[in-house]
Amino acid sequence: MKHIAVLLNGPIVTDSRVIREIRTMSQANLVDLFYVDGSDSDKSIFNENVRLFSFAKPEGFKYKLIRNTCFYNEFLFFVPEVIKQGVKYDYIWANDLPDLKPALQIKRKTGSKVIYDSHEIFIETLNQCFPEKAVIYKQLLYKLCLFIMQTFGRMAEKKMLGSVDEFVTTCESYKIFFAAKYKVHNVNIVMNCPMLNYKNARYDYRKKYGIPKDGFIVTFQGKLIPARALEQIIKSFKYVNNNIYLIIVGDGFLENKLKNIVLENSLSDKIFFTGRISSSDMVGYALGADVGINLQPNVNLSKYYGSTNKFFEYMHAALPMIVSDTPENKLIMAKYDMGIFVSNCNDSQKIAEAINKMSQMDLSRYKENCKKAAEEYNWENQEKVMLNLIK
Repeated sequence: MKHIAVLLNGPIVTDSRVIREIRTMSQANLVDLFYVDGSDSDKSIFNENVRLFSFAKPEGFKYKLIRNTCFYNEFLFFVPEVIKQGVKYDYIWANDLPDLKPALQIKRKTGSKVIYDSHEIFIETLNQCFPEKAVIYKQLLYKLCLFIMQTFGRMAEKKMLGSVDEFVTTCESYKIFFAAKYKVHNVNIVMNCPMLNYKNARYDYRKKYGIPKDGFIVTFQGKLIPARALEQIIKSFKYVNNNIYLIIVGDGFLENKLKNIVLENSLSDKIFFTGRISSSDMVGYALGADVGINLQPNVNLSKYYGSTNKFFEYMHAALPMIVSDTPENKLIMAKYDMGIFVSNCNDSQKIAEAINKMSQMDLSRYKENCKKAAEEYNWENQEKVMLNLIK
């Protein structure tokens, strides 16, 4: 039995990937999760082999400065918290770049091995930390911060990767990127797939929101944050057919802004928000819709090369999809035709055309292909890679 420390620079309840990873690890190992912004209910997510150590996210000028410059130092407070447990951990599992430096410092102090799980191309996501629009002097400040963060972040990541024992990422395109950028090889792929045999109850949107039986339901699932074409999707409903409705599943700091856009465009009778739901319920919510929408504007390389959780959630719900034509989407859709592409995520009328087209199609072929794809892309297959790493 191994003892594993997992580092996570965020809450656990909304991170379906890390939840699945810990559940897999803890089947035959002891796992300690060190994370931020936890709640008392988090313990119910895991079995008795998992201990939780939650901390408030550091605030104040010092940490704000670190967060906007040398961000990879922000979570070094994990180091003494892990060390004081007095456990000789076999592995430190670092989720994304902000957790890598503390993991390596623990390695130097204890001799533990480090597994770096890069959920995305983190350096490339940093432009999403800053507003798109601002007054001139703030724009200059944001550009300076972004330059510092990306320049020093790339240098730090390249240096730290030399001390990593195993490298994990989420898709083939990321693997190719990291191999080319940092000359790292033997990168392991663990995709963000749901469990194949997980039983989800179908959520009844028609009953909840008074949608007619012949209404056609489109769903978006995920965090309500930038770079997901959410404004464009909402505005597309000015152009869709009358019997089409949109359910937005999730929460995030854009929620109030998006609700205002709905009101401004008089779409309150066609668009509904569920608020936050548990990540374990996502497939069940997807089962209640007719089509899932998953658009990734090309705002950075991480978005362009990545694959999203919702892509696989829709797949496991046998939910036909409208997706952007990114490399990973095209790679899987070439094997299993599960829907249609939108080439321009910024054009609401093009999005509306795709939605109207899907609403008038026989979707049974797409649904059957989703079921076939789920037999290949599921957590039962992905966790085999993880288990080989920690044996």
